[in-house]
Formats: sequence, C-alpha cells, structure tokens
Amino acid sequence: MRDEASERYFRPDLVGHSPELVEEHFPVLEGVGAVTVADGRFTDPYERVPIPAQDDYWWQSAIELEPAQVDELVSATAAAGASDHGGAGAPEPVSEDEVLDALVPTLEGEVQDCPGGWVDVSPALAQEKGPDVSDAGDLLELTAVCEGGSQLLTSARDM
Repeated sequence: MRDEASERYFRPDLVGHSPELVEEHFPVLEGVGAVTVADGRFTDPYERVPIPAQDDYWWQSAIELEPAQVDELVSATAAAGASDHGGAGAPEPVSEDEVLDALVPTLEGEVQDCPGGWVDVSPALAQEKGPDVSDAGDLLELTAVCEGGSQLLTSARDM
C-alpha cells in the first residue's frame, strides 16, 4: 500500500519487533522496552526497476523507554544545542500532525497520547556521524520523544 502523507510504500501486515535495530542505530539507548518496526520503500515495489537504490529503503520505529531515559535524551539535546548554538538549548518541538504525517499507518496505532508535547532529540541520538545520521549510517528524518512520557518515535532512510 502507499501512504500518501508519508509518501511511502508499506505492507500493512508486516510489522516487526526488533530490539537489535535500536542497538545498531542508537547504542546510547540501553534497556529499552518494546520496539515496533515498520519498513518499506519509497518507490512502488511492483514497478519494474532493475536494482533499487540503497536510499529507496526506509524504516520506522516506536520504542518504549523509561521516563528517565526520555528525560536524559531531552537533557542531552538541550546540552548539545547550548554548546552548538550559543546557549539556545531547548529541543525543537514537533507537532503531533508532523509526527503522524511522518509515520505509516501501521505505526500510527502505536503512538501514545502525548500531553507534554513531542520534541526532536536527534542531537542526542546522532552524536558522531552528523546531526541527522544514526550510528549505523542511516539518515534520521524523525526522532521525537514525548516530554514527560515514555516513547521514542523514529523514521529513517537507508544511506
């Protein structure tokens, strides 16, 4: 199926649970809870393409964290922002509409209510390879935690 909002092809019946993905891409996160993953392509998988490009593939996840881990990510993001931007350390807010538009429908059902608001914590998760690249080398499009909550939502594309 094609999700028009996120412009991705996905299989609605194909959702995995892969803590190994977290270990590979976000080694700073230890002892995470449930990990729900969806993946697919940007181009139609039934279209005749000799060899799809590596960046045609994407993956998304909903990761359960302890509230203390969420607080640590927000603090690390603020610290990174303060050191890089001359004191402007508050994490960037991400609207719920942005979160839901980025995720495919199979993951939208995993999104918890977030009264505290979603914030971008990519500086805390993309520490060494650049501001928007995971430790495993994928481009991070969404890395949002619910302030005061226990969930991290991610969206990335293979590079």
